[in-house]
Amino acid sequence: MFHHATGQVDERTAKPRPTASAHFQSDMSGSGRPRTTSFAEPQGASGAAAASAGSAAVVGSNAGKPGVSQASADSSSACANLKLSRDSGKVTTVVATPGQGPDRPQEVSYTDIKVIGNGSFGVVYQARLIDSQEWVAIKKVLQDKRFKVYMYQLFRSLAYIHSQGVCHRDIKPQNLLVDPETAVLKLCDFGSAKQLVRGEPNVSYICSRYYRAPELIFGATDYTSNIDIWSAGCVLAELLLGQPIFPGDSGVDQLVEIIKILGTPTREQIREMNPNYTEFKFPQIKAHPWTKVESHTNI
Repeated sequence: MFHHATGQVDERTAKPRPTASAHFQSDMSGSGRPRTTSFAEPQGASGAAAASAGSAAVVGSNAGKPGVSQASADSSSACANLKLSRDSGKVTTVVATPGQGPDRPQEVSYTDIKVIGNGSFGVVYQARLIDSQEWVAIKKVLQDKRFKVYMYQLFRSLAYIHSQGVCHRDIKPQNLLVDPETAVLKLCDFGSAKQLVRGEPNVSYICSRYYRAPELIFGATDYTSNIDIWSAGCVLAELLLGQPIFPGDSGVDQLVEIIKILGTPTREQIREMNPNYTEFKFPQIKAHPWTKVESHTNI
């Protein structure tokens, strides 16, 4: 039995996983216009599924062991027929089109999700079908074509304001508004924005913690608009992972979270970020490959 499904398959815990993805449900206001939401707005069940949707394959196994996932890495899978529901936080249901036989969408419900492998294009989960109690393997492809559309618009917005000498200084999901009907993204909240002037000092305590560039943590006051690019990269990682990539509890812990993934910066890199920084006592940690980061392992 082979099902080609589009939906969120990361149901490893009973509680919904935090996500920065946009609310993609059609939500019409009284004016008849689609509702615009931010990336960080809480989502409904189907909205959460669509936000993290990729291409997933379910391969049945009659031997009691999960079959081998054969999901495609194609990131252009449509999400129009997506449906996701939960029963007591454990059962997941998707509307899937069989990979073999008649091309008719059908509901597939499964539970008991756990990670059994990962690769460059996705994560493989073990699950049990509700109807047949058959063990299957589900591969969730991380890429979604809308991620590219939204990130393109974000970087284009940054390119424009940077060309005018303006640095936003607070790029985060809450400041990115999207129209779920037209997929248009707007950059908002310029309360922290500033026109940067070479040689003129700026405050280093700026930008929301999870998205703060390392030079700001090192206390730099002569930073450039590159801090916006760092923040945008954090937003992209959050879209792919479904959670912040650097969730520090404090300013110092934020640096620790960065080092845990990207490795310990060299003295030359620290001097480049802030020539006046003199504390160089950091644990020597090697950078981790992206495949390990995306598998949500403890690093």
